[in-house]
Amino acid sequence: MLNTILHCLFLFPDRVSSRFFFKRYDASSDMWSLGCMAFELLTGHYLFDPQDGDEDERDEDHLDMCQRLLGAIPADVIARGVWPKKYFEDQDDFPDTPNSELSLLFSQKFGFTGKEADEASAFILPMLDFNTQSRVTALDCLANAWLNDIE
Repeated sequence: MLNTILHCLFLFPDRVSSRFFFKRYDASSDMWSLGCMAFELLTGHYLFDPQDGDEDERDEDHLDMCQRLLGAIPADVIARGVWPKKYFEDQDDFPDTPNSELSLLFSQKFGFTGKEADEASAFILPMLDFNTQSRVTALDCLANAWLNDIE
């Protein structure tokens, strides 16, 4: 029996490994996964694809990818970790706030127009909020105008 609820590529950073953060799964967990899957559906590629290695290396690589795209994981999220010092010594390497990296990824790597990239990013980024309490809900996503504008 597996002790994970989904593939590691869709795991949210507060559960990349149960060794990092002990948190119950809830709807916010599903929203993170949905953001990753939406990216994959739009591009045919995984948003976060940690490289092979042992479990520690993959977990660290996954967290690094999340932070490079979304900004530094907030200190209060890191503080919930069991071994935060080991995995978060280089926090200064990451931006403090999310940036336009996702939009640039859509346009530069996948050929989206600037408008398409910005709209797709605006839809997906709220699902990838490190703070589980402020992460969007499914109802928020359904109300997003971008879903109604897709042809």
